[in-house]
Amino acid sequence: MNQEALYQLATIGICLVGSALFSSAETALTSLSHNRIHQLLDSGRKSSLLRLWLKKPNDVLTTVLIANNIVNILAASLATAFSQQQLLRLGLGDRESLAVGLAVGCMTLIILVFGEVVPKTFAKHNAENIIPFFPLISGVYYLVLPLTRVLVFISGSVVWLGGGKFSHQGPLVTEEDLEWMILRGHKENVLHKEISSMLTGALDLEDTVAREIMMPRTKMVMFEVNETLEEVWEQHREHNYSRYPVYDEVPDKIIGIFYIKDLLYYLIDPAGKTFSLRELMRTDLYFVPESKNVREILTELKTKQIGMGIVVDEFGGVAGMVALEDILEEMVGEIYDEYDEPAHHFIEEKPGCFRIQSQYLLADLEEHLHVKTGLPLDRGYDTVGGLLMDLAGRVPLPGEVFTWPENASEPGNEADETIAPQLSFTILAATETTIESVRMEILQQNQEDTKSRPEPSPA
Repeated sequence: MNQEALYQLATIGICLVGSALFSSAETALTSLSHNRIHQLLDSGRKSSLLRLWLKKPNDVLTTVLIANNIVNILAASLATAFSQQQLLRLGLGDRESLAVGLAVGCMTLIILVFGEVVPKTFAKHNAENIIPFFPLISGVYYLVLPLTRVLVFISGSVVWLGGGKFSHQGPLVTEEDLEWMILRGHKENVLHKEISSMLTGALDLEDTVAREIMMPRTKMVMFEVNETLEEVWEQHREHNYSRYPVYDEVPDKIIGIFYIKDLLYYLIDPAGKTFSLRELMRTDLYFVPESKNVREILTELKTKQIGMGIVVDEFGGVAGMVALEDILEEMVGEIYDEYDEPAHHFIEEKPGCFRIQSQYLLADLEEHLHVKTGLPLDRGYDTVGGLLMDLAGRVPLPGEVFTWPENASEPGNEADETIAPQLSFTILAATETTIESVRMEILQQNQEDTKSRPEPSPA
């Protein structure tokens, strides 16, 4: 074998190494997420190519493809010339077609295995191990930059004419991406169930309003500003709250918040003093509309250094109150102290049959049951009790039964049953003004939901 043939083989080998390098770089760059690249750069990893990839991914990708094609074509051409020389050396004559066939067949197999499959497979699972070779790609980038710009312009024009997008727009990570990552983290046992629930709850604060988490006015315990010490103490012994709204004459006229711990200042030295809620209460009130975002409420409570806000409706009347504890419970679940009795808002009595409190949110039913219920979420009420009052047109009596959808059994509505299950609600306890508890049964459910629904967790 003469010296020229050795040079050809050596050059072919260099081209194969280059092909493997460019192929692995292509796969490594596309395998690394933008978030991971930012993380690497922020941690001190130096790579000009990674920075270029973030700014001009189309240019970098085009450069890699140009270089890869150049070395592959060069390797195939040299292999053809080498084959012709070896055929002449063996006395087979100048058989160009045979030389081309041998070269194309051998180089296709070699490039496919060692220039594509092996390096790309390695880079797919070891992308960060390819980063030390990126400086070579950076050098090639600037070497072929004029050609790259021309090809990027042409490809961008074709993509634009086809109605496609040529660049990424918007945030790299959306809220849906975060929720999906949290869910995957829990399924793969990377995140504990409680941690994933807390993270999901924190994300949901953005879509939750005060009306959904507040203590409604009907359940608020308030003091009239002229109540005596005995009256205040009697109510406190019954409810054991740490703070109470104080109103003047009518509950809609709240003038302060009474912290029960402030009562100690009076009890320590009551001699010569007259008990007065007006003097003991704090007047730094925080009023929020029903539709205010819970995340914003949390921020303002922290800024104002207060523990609760009074929720008002569109007419200025008191609708309820929201405390820091209510917001925390949205993230971590129910919080009980030594005076609280565990609340059972949702109990599964048997498969498909549940006992629920009337204040249970309709939006939470689908999330809890993992079933599309088709319940209305935009009719001016948010709870199961509100739905049943709307269906009855009054406050229902214990023992009354309602179904949803109302017309599910009428002819012509069979198609709706395949979309949402038919639900039955039985009133278990109610007063003259409100529903307290309900039994809900899933009467009919489409087959797909039946197979996919996991067992509900106790609430």
